[in-house]
Amino acid sequence: MSTIQTAIRESIVLLLGLAVVAAASAIIGDAGDGASLAVAIVMPIGFCLFRAAVVRPACWHISGLRRLGYKIVVAAALVLLLVFEMGVEMFFGAGNLPIEVWVILAATGAAYLLLFCLAQYLGCGRAELHATTPPV
Repeated sequence: MSTIQTAIRESIVLLLGLAVVAAASAIIGDAGDGASLAVAIVMPIGFCLFRAAVVRPACWHISGLRRLGYKIVVAAALVLLLVFEMGVEMFFGAGNLPIEVWVILAATGAAYLLLFCLAQYLGCGRAELHATTPPV
């Protein structure tokens, strides 16, 4: 899978996460502070745990050091996804937030995409990564 395909797939993951946030906010509505806080914590964690369960490297015949790098980068990307989801969940529907808050959340989402693309690069050897490129 190419880096562009990975970026598109992970962008869809971010959009699905936003849909989960919107659905949770619509379901909980104005139920109270305790319920809102529980949803703001539980829903993003569940989404990120599901995402972590389906992550697989592109190639398994890579060196141990490269596989370790892949796992570290994927873990960092999933932490960023969790921060992004929790931030959006907490600030979804809140009025009068400064633009800096949304810029930080957007940067967190972009960093997630970049780290996942880096993980895709690390999870596959160079020969497999460029195998779809026609010879010059």
